[in-house]
Amino acid sequence: MRPVVRGRIHAAASMKPEASRAAERILQAGGNAFDAAVAGQAVLGIVDAASNGVGSDAVILVWDAKAKQVVSINAEGTAPRLATIEWYQKNLGGKLPAERHAACRARCRASSTRGTRCSIGGAR
Repeated sequence: MRPVVRGRIHAAASMKPEASRAAERILQAGGNAFDAAVAGQAVLGIVDAASNGVGSDAVILVWDAKAKQVVSINAEGTAPRLATIEWYQKNLGGKLPAERHAACRARCRASSTRGTRCSIGGAR
């Protein structure tokens, strides 16, 4: 069982404490929630690569308070129209190819369109 954590300024949570700490450092440095999420996810790609590596997908759903609308960033793998399950069964023994860098692209897009581009220790 994980401990209860309370805060008054910001909060960050993830499946690994290293990722949560990275997100927290970004928030403390003046970054916003997008910056923190990108940092946390990047660390997860290192400390839990089996679940969060370059072959993983990402779906980001955000409420944009200024525009008063929901923004979606979908980084799931794509396939051509004729790439059906039947085609893969016939031609590749039923194996489906994996999208390699979808989650990485989603993090970059989230950071570039919504982040503050804050830096820690001179690194950007």
